[in-house]
Amino acid sequence: MAESRVQTRRPIGLFVFVAIVILIASLASAGGAYLYQSSLVSQINDQDASLASSQKKIDKKFISTIQLADKRLSASADLLNNHIAVSPIFIDLQNLTLETIQYTKFTYSLSTDKNKKTIAVKMSGVAKGLKPYNSIAFQSDAFAKDDHIQNPVFSNLNLDEKGNVTFDLDFSVDPDFVNYSKALDFIKQTTSGTPPTTGGTQ
Repeated sequence: MAESRVQTRRPIGLFVFVAIVILIASLASAGGAYLYQSSLVSQINDQDASLASSQKKIDKKFISTIQLADKRLSASADLLNNHIAVSPIFIDLQNLTLETIQYTKFTYSLSTDKNKKTIAVKMSGVAKGLKPYNSIAFQSDAFAKDDHIQNPVFSNLNLDEKGNVTFDLDFSVDPDFVNYSKALDFIKQTTSGTPPTTGGTQ
């Protein structure tokens, strides 16, 4: 009689089972990473194509016009900040000058001193009246008390044939006082109220 054998399946070991699970998880993770990378590459390519399309639609001439306008605005701002307005000096002189003093010449220049920039003013004039020398003394005192006129000096005093005294006047002012943008504020403040009057230019 032939002996019949029944084959029995051996149970899979725990180690083999864990190894299979790890292998499957690794393959799934690698596949997911590959798909995610492919998705990112696709998105980047789409964005590059969209950016290139947008750049083609931009009007380069318009951009050049905007850039030119920006440069002009910057240059205008610099010019405005560095522009000198002598109007405040005239207003100050009008408020300080005695009735017996007449100016005949006015020039100004920007000092070349880098450490302390000032506006140098040179003037000539005539002092009239019964005591012209006294008028010059009073005028010098009025300038000395002013906050804007710095270091006023009267020189070259001479008596003319009419009994008047001719003179030269030198003084300086702070650049901020004649700065165009700040000068507008000074003019508005001076003209909005009643400025102090100590005489007027003739």
